[in-house]
Amino acid sequence: MRGVTSFVRVLGLQDRCYKSLLHCFHSQAIKLNKLRELWYSLVLKCFTPLRIKGRMVLVGDGIKVAKEGRKMPAVKKLHQESQDNAKPEFIFGHSLQALGLLVVEALVQLNGKRQ
Repeated sequence: MRGVTSFVRVLGLQDRCYKSLLHCFHSQAIKLNKLRELWYSLVLKCFTPLRIKGRMVLVGDGIKVAKEGRKMPAVKKLHQESQDNAKPEFIFGHSLQALGLLVVEALVQLNGKRQ
């Protein structure tokens, strides 16, 4: 949620890595379709998905976060589906979505121990 700075902090990188990492996010060298295929294959190797009638069970959720500035990166005009009259029909903000896979068992081995 906090952007590139969060990656630097979480990965324990030095401050001088910030600009290089920033260029990575704007690079055309990363092919999103290929990255998605690799991620999908890794997830299926590491986890046993919950299946109902042969189909994997996915869960999803989303949130809309209002922002004051209209010229911020990724701020868009968003429609609110609320029935509450006190809320405006449209807001400017970020729309954050998540998709998860329900799993039966983790097959990943960390430090020689099955998790």
